[in-house]
Amino acid sequence: RFRHDLLHRLCVLRVDLLPLRERPEDVLPLVYDMLQRYDALELAPDPVLMDRLRGAPWRGNVREVRNCVQRAVATHEPLALLPKPRREVSLDPGGQRREAELTRELLDTALSRCRGNRRRAASALGVSRSTIYRWMHALGSHAPGTG
Repeated sequence: RFRHDLLHRLCVLRVDLLPLRERPEDVLPLVYDMLQRYDALELAPDPVLMDRLRGAPWRGNVREVRNCVQRAVATHEPLALLPKPRREVSLDPGGQRREAELTRELLDTALSRCRGNRRRAASALGVSRSTIYRWMHALGSHAPGTG
């Protein structure tokens, strides 16, 4: 159903890369680069965590690495660099509740670290400010600094 003429317009230069799980040597440079961008090199993984990062499946490729780094920066927890097990992301009501709890924790931590400044919290999490407001609305607007 995708328009082939549009595909050919978009596909000027094609770069084929192996999935990140097949390039474990690329994981740590990505993590360090992203931590440096967030000025959070103090979260750099220890040798044991480095091995776990290299061996992780990274189903979401670079986007998943970015999400894990953002979560680690927001929570200031190096273990958050590890990808979440697949089973936590489910569509059943319990899984949705757990996702809401994680979102609330992430939002609360980011807003607390940024002293309620939503723009800075959004920047730290790598999302737009409108996403912060959408999360706050979905969670009942009871996040820190949301007077």
